[in-house]
Amino acid sequence: MTKMYKSKKKDISIILTGYNEGECLLENLERVRDTLSDTRYSWEIILYDDKSRDDTPEVFRKFAKENINVRAYYHRKNTGRGGTVMDAVKMSKGEIVGYIDTDLELSPIFIPDAIRLLCEGADLAIATRIYTVGAWNLVRAVFTKGYILLSRIMLGLSFKDTEAGFKFFNAKKLRPILKNIKNKGWFFDTEIVARSHLAGLKIVEIPVLYIPRHDKQSSVNLLKDSLEYFRKLLEFRKEMRK
Repeated sequence: MTKMYKSKKKDISIILTGYNEGECLLENLERVRDTLSDTRYSWEIILYDDKSRDDTPEVFRKFAKENINVRAYYHRKNTGRGGTVMDAVKMSKGEIVGYIDTDLELSPIFIPDAIRLLCEGADLAIATRIYTVGAWNLVRAVFTKGYILLSRIMLGLSFKDTEAGFKFFNAKKLRPILKNIKNKGWFFDTEIVARSHLAGLKIVEIPVLYIPRHDKQSSVNLLKDSLEYFRKLLEFRKEMRK
């Protein structure tokens, strides 16, 4: 189990998890760093590799070595996105902690908006993906919208998008929620929003343009993963009714 990291507090902690991130990784890390550098806040970036099979760990290691506000960690075995985010939160020092998908299909230019909403009193800021639909992403957009509709019906959530990999939290409010999280995979995104909602946290939504990358093969199997998500929804609803 990862121990809590104790050190001087920061205003903002940004978590970037890694799993076979491909050729654009270094460029993406630099984009996030430069976005934070343009703010007035003290900040850190936490990189956490989930046992990649490519050169992602090496890129993380070099970037952390060359940037004073960056730390890198590595799983010895693949854990899943949710588990990796939770381990990274334990290492964070920020009063606000957020994670954004490392492929940057949701742009880091929206990070200051999320921070502003947290500073204004929100407990959780989540992205709502805006799709530019074409033949190349029509199927994924339909599956995503279908899942969102199901989650709203089955869990009683009113949010437009629980699954986007762009979420920012009041760290003090987040930590008690994490103690109850059970899913360490992709369903983590839905679970953390649902549990935050049930705990009475103030949740706000940010419209964010979704721009898919074509240079990286997605790890998502739409049909298989959609069936798995539906099963997780059923299990989670059953738990919430107890």
